[in-house]
Amino acid sequence: MTATAAATLTLAAASLIGTASGAHAATVDYACRTPDVYADGLYVHTCINWYMGQSNPTWGTVSTHGGNNTSITLCVHLLNQNLAEVGGSKKCSTVWGPSGSVQGPPVNQPCDGTKYYAESWFTSPTYYYGGMGPAVVC
Repeated sequence: MTATAAATLTLAAASLIGTASGAHAATVDYACRTPDVYADGLYVHTCINWYMGQSNPTWGTVSTHGGNNTSITLCVHLLNQNLAEVGGSKKCSTVWGPSGSVQGPPVNQPCDGTKYYAESWFTSPTYYYGGMGPAVVC
């Protein structure tokens, strides 16, 4: 996990919207789903992230905590306001359920008033929905 993702995920649990310093020169801003989604013994925390003062790039993050002591395949991607996946925004990784995290790749989008969301899910091997964060307008 990058320093940016670690800072974002650590502080995101405390509030819906906040800021955190990351490895990037700019400050990271984010909006997270609250409350976390509970599925298969795990709490799933989904956020959309961007650099404060900039609309691009944007990326999704997801983290898990709880009592499911197994490996899961944890995924996150961005959706546009039509709920279509934003190309190049998806990332899935095999992680340890009680302390998993995934950061999606940053993507640039046209800033024309479109709303964007981060959405997550995991398999263990059954599919579980992790939730969708609040909209961010670019």
